[in-house]
Amino acid sequence: MVKRIRPHRLAPGDVIGIVAPAGPPSEAHLSLGIRYLEERGYHVEIGSHVLDRHGYLAGTDSERVADLHAMFRNPKIKAVVCARGGYGSQRILTALDFGLIAKNPKILMGYSDITSLLVAVHRRTGLVVFHGPMAATDMGRGWFDQPGEESWDLLTGRIPSAYRSSASIRIGPTANAAGRLIGGCLSLLNVLPGTPFAPHLRQHLLFIEDIGEDPYKLDRMLTHLRLAGWFNQLAGLLVGSMARCVPADSEPSLTISEILSDVVADYGIPVAGDFSFGHDSANPIMPIGIRAELNPREGTLRLLEQATE
Repeated sequence: MVKRIRPHRLAPGDVIGIVAPAGPPSEAHLSLGIRYLEERGYHVEIGSHVLDRHGYLAGTDSERVADLHAMFRNPKIKAVVCARGGYGSQRILTALDFGLIAKNPKILMGYSDITSLLVAVHRRTGLVVFHGPMAATDMGRGWFDQPGEESWDLLTGRIPSAYRSSASIRIGPTANAAGRLIGGCLSLLNVLPGTPFAPHLRQHLLFIEDIGEDPYKLDRMLTHLRLAGWFNQLAGLLVGSMARCVPADSEPSLTISEILSDVVADYGIPVAGDFSFGHDSANPIMPIGIRAELNPREGTLRLLEQATE
């Protein structure tokens, strides 16, 4: 396992770079997201290809890679925030210069399709990265009005208050479990086993979320991770937003809790949800690579250390 690297904390007046490693953002929503960051006291620099179009991608693979490399190479840029998800992050993983990223550590944040990028960067460099709001989606649509905004403290060197769930999902042991956080969108985590970008999992707390997937598809993805040996390594499992993950046309279905019980219960790890990270209006920032403690009885997660330095 590579040595962990914490990025430098954000401060007022810092420059935040925006990239689009996956799909093309709405220019109108991107403008609102930029305004949000500027109103927080930051300067913003947009990647050269963010508004490019190449089918369902924000420019060609080489153009999207070039934007990421340029942001990490530029000493003025203190954080890199993705514009949106969509699809495309997986396509560029083998072209990334992980040595460049490790030598120029800085905040990297996004979610959804960006899960592939975050997990790969953390695996190959040890850099603590952030599963959280994006410029042309959450920030461009009112994230500043949501309770998850207090988690911005993570980026400025403070530890926010505990993450709380409705505790509607409780499976397995009730004792507290501690470990480093790893995770993201289940659909993207599901394609990583067997690749050089699959995460380290031993004694980690895995967090998952998704959107618009039929329950049987969630079952298939979780079963794939079980067959890949993921759950016998974990300290615990956190379930975030599963927005619109309901059966189509009222077909007979298992609930998400029932699926998790069938797939995970035999491993003797605590499973807790429903947290609001992911495709949810709150979407608090989750640091990948930071130690945390899950209290499954109360449905809370508490960070045990700072994410930035």
